[in-house]
Amino acid sequence: MKLKNSTISLEVKLGNGELRQIMLKSKATDEEVIKGLSLMAASIDTRLADQLRECAGKLEYKGSQEKELVIYDVLSRECPEVIPTYFGQFKNPKRETYVFFQEYLDRSAMLLMDSENKPELWKRERVKCAMREIAKVNQLDSVLFDQNSIPNFKMWEAKSFYRHLLEVMKQEDDEVIKGKSIEALENFLDHSESEFESLKLPV
Repeated sequence: MKLKNSTISLEVKLGNGELRQIMLKSKATDEEVIKGLSLMAASIDTRLADQLRECAGKLEYKGSQEKELVIYDVLSRECPEVIPTYFGQFKNPKRETYVFFQEYLDRSAMLLMDSENKPELWKRERVKCAMREIAKVNQLDSVLFDQNSIPNFKMWEAKSFYRHLLEVMKQEDDEVIKGKSIEALENFLDHSESEFESLKLPV
């Protein structure tokens, strides 16, 4: 059986005899992600789907199956307290298999989970706690992340795709994404290269 971006939970016995619920997560390849996004884009605008395929090698999805494995590997070593317990990974590029294993989070035991639509649950102390943990990740030295696996994303190289995406968004009858919001995104896209260079990130 070939898993494609799916998740399975199972109970396993660890070396110390402890029984733990483990989540096995299989990542789809970047090509599969692009194919799926292309199908969705084509249902909205065929030219958008064409632009997506043309810029596929320059989008943030390039190598996505490798990126997540690298990120979890680094976080498990440098600040393991910010992620579920990590038990390792397995990959076989020839068979397009990219899997990692981590602690299964029981929804009934969680204070917050998939709570993006429940802002009332995010009290001040919880927000502060989340920001502290996010800061730990942001402060990690970028050299910890292999540039071959996670190269710097240069969105200006796929400007034609993002510009057309903004044009499609303008056609939506949604006040949230109209006016200044779109203008801000267009301005960011136009100046993304100079903004990147000003950060002086390692290449």
